[in-house]
Amino acid sequence: MSDILIARQPIYDRDLQVVGYEVLYRSKREDIADIIDGDSATLRVLANTFLEIGLEDLLGNRPAFINCSRNFLIDENPLHLPVGKAVLEVTENIAPDPEVLQGIRNLASRGYQIALDDFCLEPQNRPLLEVTNYVKFDVIGAHRARILEDAKELRQLGIKLIAEKVESQEDFDLCKEIGFDLFQGYFLCKPRVIRREHAPANELAVMKLMAELQNPDADARDIERIIATDVTLSYRLLRYVNSAFFGLRKKIDSIQRAIVLLGFRNIRTWATVIALSGIEGKPGELLHISLMRARFCELIAAQTDKKLQDAAFTVGLFSVLDALLDLPMREALDPLPLAPAVESALIDQSGPLGQILQCVQAYQRGHWAGVDNFPSLSAALGQAYLSALAWSDQAAAALSAPASETA
Repeated sequence: MSDILIARQPIYDRDLQVVGYEVLYRSKREDIADIIDGDSATLRVLANTFLEIGLEDLLGNRPAFINCSRNFLIDENPLHLPVGKAVLEVTENIAPDPEVLQGIRNLASRGYQIALDDFCLEPQNRPLLEVTNYVKFDVIGAHRARILEDAKELRQLGIKLIAEKVESQEDFDLCKEIGFDLFQGYFLCKPRVIRREHAPANELAVMKLMAELQNPDADARDIERIIATDVTLSYRLLRYVNSAFFGLRKKIDSIQRAIVLLGFRNIRTWATVIALSGIEGKPGELLHISLMRARFCELIAAQTDKKLQDAAFTVGLFSVLDALLDLPMREALDPLPLAPAVESALIDQSGPLGQILQCVQAYQRGHWAGVDNFPSLSAALGQAYLSALAWSDQAAAALSAPASETA
């Protein structure tokens, strides 16, 4: 494994479909960590890391948005990144002098797409627009009137607009109203602030089912009965365990058989995942984030305290329950009979499980200073993240596959 820590941050379209990822990265080595951000040599290490781990495994078929330094932009040596997979970001601290402009033109002529990060439409920056495909706006730091003015002109040039640091559902709604094409930030993991007298019937049914599944006193027979009495859950669970994700040689035709072969705890976990996926009105990426965090938490626990693995998975899985239900976390968890340590981790991020969740969230965001706060957890984070990513990609694909593909 290379000396680079890598994370990806989704970029969404107006329908909340993932259309690309910003690649966040840092060296594992303290002696070069301070030169990591876009340095030319480091980007070459990053390119080699892509080859090592497989770009398809990290990004699927979506492009990577990668921050570049001035040194990189004026470097005449060829870059080993697939042209169709890389969008090169020019950050706001790079002055568009003649050497930089020529470097960007050279990269664009080779087929690389160009994004301007935290861009202001000043006279000295206008020459960049002739080779620009995307412009990013920091919606926290910018004035709305200036965004509206600049956005109108940029749209006329056919440039796509990306709102970054979108941190709430209300921010997303506002940016969508302004006319942004793409959105980046962690708003999807935040509950929407809404007032309602009653929860939707579908949501109540899902929470009742999950409460039964999470009952610590439930044994294998109880879990079999709970699943078997829900026709939709039974069908989806059997379809799922017979998918390529599980790789079983023989077809499983009953819940009882599934419990025997895969184990009572495994079946309870996957029944819970399928129940979560039944919450309506939320984008599929939110469940994907839930699965990724669950596996990442579990893998970290495996390195630190194996007794916490099952609980760590549960913490990661339910870490977006507030966003799925549009409720404060305490209210979202209220119907579920979870262990106190799991509840504390989800509500207050306290205890060993809370530390694991904090570390996972910091890593996902590329907040490397936050990751450094947990040195006891950091030894195998890079590999654990990539493993969790690959696992969750496959699990989410199997969950959403049409019946004909999982039969």
